[in-house]
This record gives sequence, structure tokens and C-alpha cells, in this order.
Amino acid sequence: MRYKIVFRRRYHTGLAFEALLPVLSVMAALFLAGMALAFFGVSPLKAYIAMFRGALGSWYGFGEVIVKGIPLVIAGVAVALAFRMKIWNIGAEGQIYAGALAATAAVRYLQTDSRFAMLVLMIMAAFLAGGFWGGVAGYL
Repeated sequence: MRYKIVFRRRYHTGLAFEALLPVLSVMAALFLAGMALAFFGVSPLKAYIAMFRGALGSWYGFGEVIVKGIPLVIAGVAVALAFRMKIWNIGAEGQIYAGALAATAAVRYLQTDSRFAMLVLMIMAAFLAGGFWGGVAGYL
């Protein structure tokens, strides 16, 4: 006997489901990661406490979370925006690196006495390099 898989579009999933889905997703991720940690002989509870204290246990740790997290959040918003337009963008991380490389090159090789002008040049270089890198993938 053959089984047929049928996909039906849900137009409304319900407010309770939409509210619980992120919570259940985080709980499932923590559980699966805990299983992997336990498999390797590490106490999941101790590991989670250490991660929490390292990330949020001091002002320095909190600042590092912000510094590392903001580019990822911006890239996530960009990918989500492209996805909503039915465009698949899997190169956001590469675009971040291309922009960072171009901004660093702008500081290194362009000379100006104005800090504001240098900041504008860095932003323009990062914007152009990230856009170019995304355009290469889009063209291909």
C-alpha cells in the first residue's frame, strides 16, 4: 500500500500555537544539546550555567554578546526580508566578512584627517563590498 503525503496550507495556526512555538523550539534545542553533552560525559546543567555566567555574568561578557550578536541579528533580518520576497539568500555571513574586510581596507589605505569622513568611507566600502558579494551569488 502506498502512502501519499499531502501538504495543506494553514492560513491560521492559532495564537496559542504561535506563542508556544518559540518556547518549545528553545526547549527542544536545549534538550537535544543536553543529550549531546551528556553523551560526551559533560553535565548539561553545569555547562548551561557556565554558558549563562560567561555570557551574562559580567559587564564585559554582556558587552561581548552585544558586539557579536548585533551583526548576526542584522544579517538575520536581511535574510528574513529576502525570504519574504521569495528570494533565498544564504550568503549573509560572507557578505558580513566582505564588508568587514572592505571597511578595514578603507581604514588602512585611505587617508583622511576627519573621523566622520573616515566613518562614512568605511560604511560605503562595507556596503559596496557586501552588495558586490551578494550580487555575485545572485548573478550565478
